Amino acid sequence: MSKEDTLDKTTQPPRPLSTVERAARLLIDAASSAPLPPRPIPPPPAAPPIASPDGAARSQPVPPPPPFKRAPPPAAPAARAAEADKPQRPRPDPVTIDFAALEKRGFLTPNSPRARITDEFRLIKRQLLERAFTADPKDHMNAVMVSSSMPGEGKTFVTINLAMSLAKEIDLHVLVVDADLSRPGLSPTLGMKALPGLSDLLSDPSLDIADVLRPTNIPTLGIIPSGQPHRMGPELLASQRALSVISELAERYPDRLILIDTAPFLVSSEGMALKLQVGQILLVVEAERTTEQEVRATLDMIGDHEGVSVVLNATRTRFLSSLTRSKPYEYYLHK
Repeated sequence: MSKEDTLDKTTQPPRPLSTVERAARLLIDAASSAPLPPRPIPPPPAAPPIASPDGAARSQPVPPPPPFKRAPPPAAPAARAAEADKPQRPRPDPVTIDFAALEKRGFLTPNSPRARITDEFRLIKRQLLERAFTADPKDHMNAVMVSSSMPGEGKTFVTINLAMSLAKEIDLHVLVVDADLSRPGLSPTLGMKALPGLSDLLSDPSLDIADVLRPTNIPTLGIIPSGQPHRMGPELLASQRALSVISELAERYPDRLILIDTAPFLVSSEGMALKLQVGQILLVVEAERTTEQEVRATLDMIGDHEGVSVVLNATRTRFLSSLTRSKPYEYYLHK
């Protein structure tokens, strides 16, 4: 590079920030203004001294901790064990997802060849899995809400593709919940528009989660569709029944990652009602469409939730990153 080229680049005015970059700055500013206290790390236990040949006592080196392994699912509670002797109700029939139709619309499927989008979602899921299975199960970090500020920003696109990527993991099951009862998009996309689901579960106390959980032609993927249309959908999701269902999902299936597709924050109160029951929130922001005011308002509604990440969708950049309050992750999905 010549000296003239160097001088020309150094004298150019800085490029103005895009909507995507401003959204990232907002989350960073929010994190820096209210930093989370670090969790105390207990010191390693002292090893007993061993005698050396000269008679002096020397400390024995402490072996490194064993590698992390996902804990097996806990035993069923006594109340559920007592119900095991009752006659079993028929479970929902499996649903066959039309992979060819999904691929035509740009979604990932088990048959998708390796491409940039597959690698992008691999990077996203790694951070989710790390947080989900290294935290206290009581924190519900295996329950992930996927939402946006406004409709049309790609939250359902992200949810389905992330589910397809997660379903390829070994020794991991994925459960997807269509909790956008106001304007469900996930269920129709996967061919489950008219099936009983979440709204039926919330409005009928006699139903159990297993009554609406649909197995699919992907062995490691289960789906709870939105269910029958209900005029009180937002009220159902704000009910104690809904909160207990989400909590039960996270605790009954600790070996699964649960993706919950919810209505946009700025057009419905459903996300506000459910945010306290999930350990992680993925906020989908569409590049050059979502405004700074919308992102700021959404982050204000989310508050100081510890597990917030931003997914920047439809950006032209070649780089993929993510952004959370705790450390600088950034997810960029190409257009």
